[in-house]
Parts: sequence; structure tokens; C-alpha cells
Amino acid sequence: MEQPGSSSAEIPLKRSDRATMRDVALVAGVSMMTVSRVLNRGMVSPETRARVEAVIRRLDYRPNDKAQSMARAPRLRPAPAHDDHEQTDE
Repeated sequence: MEQPGSSSAEIPLKRSDRATMRDVALVAGVSMMTVSRVLNRGMVSPETRARVEAVIRRLDYRPNDKAQSMARAPRLRPAPAHDDHEQTDE
């Protein structure tokens, strides 16, 4: 049986032909959270880390700078709606 991430078949990439975290997770046979942990030096078993890092190199994965900056940017939230009319109990 073939190990996850050891397939010689190429995975179809998105239109940009740039590997995503989802692509890495799919080929490595792990979740996107595990890929995130590997990239951010979180707690992952040495075997899993090695497998994910090998897939990252094979797919030439590069973090998306635009997505990272959007994730760090402050979020605009709509102001809560307030009822300007005072309610009275009559």
C-alpha cells in the first residue's frame, strides 16, 4: 500500500498553478490544520512533519502573501443597530 504523500501522480492545481495549503494537505494525507502546524512550528509528530515538509518541497508550496496580509488586517464590522426610541412599560 502506498503511503500518503508518496504518490508519483501529479495533483491538478488550481488555475494559478500555484500549490495551496489544501493541495499540500491532500497529497500529504493530513488536515489543513496539520499543514498549518508544520508551517508555524506547532506540535506535530516528527514523522508527520517530515512527510508534510517533503510534500511542501515537492509541490514548491509558497505561502500566499496576499492571503496572509488579509488574515492579519483588522476586520471592518458593521456597527450594531440601536433602537433610538425609548421603550416604556405602559
